[in-house]
Amino acid sequence: MRHVVGAALALLIFAPVLFMLLDREPTYTLISGNIIPSTVHRGDPASVIWYVKTTNRSCPGKMQRDIVDSRRQLWPYVIRERAARFVPDPENPGYGWIETPTLLMPEGIATGPATYHVTVFWYCNWLQEKLEWPVVVDRPAIRFEVAE
Repeated sequence: MRHVVGAALALLIFAPVLFMLLDREPTYTLISGNIIPSTVHRGDPASVIWYVKTTNRSCPGKMQRDIVDSRRQLWPYVIRERAARFVPDPENPGYGWIETPTLLMPEGIATGPATYHVTVFWYCNWLQEKLEWPVVVDRPAIRFEVAE
């Protein structure tokens, strides 16, 4: 009888921990991304819009953004709390747009083609947060133009 109680207790502890460790599903699946306007002037703001499929879960997290200009210079932005806003697509349930915080072009960025890249770190359960083991998703680069 002790073995049965011990096995049941071990299963009650092990199963949830295993589930949390294997919980690697991202909050959204990316369909496409755009920078608006597609030509941005030095020092001007730009909006980054992602079209996504939602998994109907919301997880807190952080994001790291950077730009690589035409001289291949990296312009990193501070890692910050994820502050994107989801807007559902009324014509396509389960899909929508993510609007990220405004991106301000650096004054010293080179003109010409540039790429924007973002990595998102989601913490979907307390174990991921305590172990600092988030769900990490690298978004594909978005190409745009930087003007004088």
